[in-house]
Amino acid sequence: MARIERAVVRHSVNDVIRILEDQPVRPDMIVALTLAQVMNRVSIAHLSIERAMKFVIDEAGGDFAKDHDLPSRLRELRQCEPDSAEFLEEAFEAAVRHYRYNANATDMKHLKSLETYLEATGSDKHFQDIRYWELTQSTGEIIVRQIYLTLHMELLYAMSEILLAPERPKDIVATRVERAVRGAMFSNRRISYTPGSDKERSVKAYIEWLQGFAGCREAFAAAYREGVATDNAFMLQTLRDAHQELSESKDPAVRYLVQRLAVLPRQQRDAIPCVEWLGPEPLLSGRVSTPGGDVLGFIRRQLDGTWAITPMRNGLVAVSAIAESQTDARCYLADLLTSAARVTVGDEVRQLRIVGEGHHLFKRDNEQVGQWFEDPAGIKEPIFQVTFWDNTHGINSNDVVTVEVQIRSSQGIVDILEGRVTEVKGHEVFVQGMERFRTVPAVDRPT
Repeated sequence: MARIERAVVRHSVNDVIRILEDQPVRPDMIVALTLAQVMNRVSIAHLSIERAMKFVIDEAGGDFAKDHDLPSRLRELRQCEPDSAEFLEEAFEAAVRHYRYNANATDMKHLKSLETYLEATGSDKHFQDIRYWELTQSTGEIIVRQIYLTLHMELLYAMSEILLAPERPKDIVATRVERAVRGAMFSNRRISYTPGSDKERSVKAYIEWLQGFAGCREAFAAAYREGVATDNAFMLQTLRDAHQELSESKDPAVRYLVQRLAVLPRQQRDAIPCVEWLGPEPLLSGRVSTPGGDVLGFIRRQLDGTWAITPMRNGLVAVSAIAESQTDARCYLADLLTSAARVTVGDEVRQLRIVGEGHHLFKRDNEQVGQWFEDPAGIKEPIFQVTFWDNTHGINSNDVVTVEVQIRSSQGIVDILEGRVTEVKGHEVFVQGMERFRTVPAVDRPT
C-alpha cells in the first residue's frame, strides 16, 4: 500500500512538472502579463512541493504543521529524513549554478541556500500572497523580484527523484541535462549501421571524436562554439539534429543550455545607440533608439545577467539574440538595423550611418508615389527619404549627394542613391534622384 501511495504522490508531482513544461512562461513587454503567468505557475508548484514533502515526512514517521509553510517543511524533513533534505539542498545549489544566478548580487542573496530561498518565497504568507496576486499590484514588490520559477521547478524535479526509489542514485540538473544531450547526440536510431558500410566508418569517426571530451555536453558546446573541422556528413547532420532537438526540449534546463551557447560575442562599439529605461525597476528593461529618435528595439535583463534583445522589424518580433551586457545588446541592434554608408556631398566623402536594412534602404515618398500613379509623366524623378543616425550629417538643401551602402545580405551588392537634396528635417534627408544597384570588387566596397 505504501508503494502505491508513493507512486500516486510522485505521479501528482510529475503531473505538475508536465503542466509547467507544456506551458512555459512567455515573457511580454507588459511586465504585469509576465508576472501573472509566473504567479499562476508558482502557486501550483508550491502546493505540489508541499504535498510531496509532507508525504515523505509522514512516511518517515514525522509530524508537520497544518499550514503551507515550505521553510517549516524543510526543517521537519531534516528531522526525520535528513538524506532527502540534503538531496533537496544539493539539487537547489546545482540549479543556481546551472542557471548562473549570482547569489552574491544584492538582489539575489536569498539564493545562497535552499533555506534562505524558501524563507524569502515559500512561507505560508508568501503562498497566500501568490494565490491572491492581483494585476493591479505593484510589479516592484519584493516577493515578485525574489521568486524564480526555474528553481521551484528544480525542487519539483528533485522531489520526483526522492519519491521514485530511496535506494537508487538521484539526478540533479547537471546529470539530467547531460543525459538529455547524450540522448540527442548518441541515440541508437542515429548510430545504427550495417557492418562494412560507409555509415559504419562515419559513425566510428563520430564516436572517436566524442571520446575526446569529458562528456556529451562538453562535446556539444565545443561543436556549437568552435565548429567541427570535418567533411563527415553524418557527423555534421547528427550535430544539427541534436541542436534542433535540444532547443525544442520541454525541460527548461536543457533549453537554457542551448540558449546560453548562443550568447553573442562582444559587439562593435562604433555605434552605441541610446536607451530609455522603462518600468519601476532601473536597468531592467529599456527601449533602444538612435540619437535621431528612431526606435531600434527593446532589451531586457534576464535573471542570469544576460540581456534578451527584441528588434523592431515591421513591428516587434520575438527575442532574436542574447547578449552578455546591455551595451552589447544595444550595439547589436545598431549593427542589425542601421548600416554604414559612404556619402559624397559635392566633392567631399563622409562616413555616416543610416537607419535601415534589407535590399531597399531608402524609403520612397508615399505622397509622391500616389502622384506618380495619377500622373506618371508629371514627376521626372522620385523623392527618397534617407534617415541618418543623427542630425550631424552636415547635409543641406540643394546639395548634390551620392549615398552608397553595402547590402550585407548580398555579397558585393551596393545600394546607391544619387540626386539633389530637396528638404532636410533634422536627421531625415529627402533626395530627389535615382536608386540603382551595382556589384563592386571587394576592395572597392564602401565601409
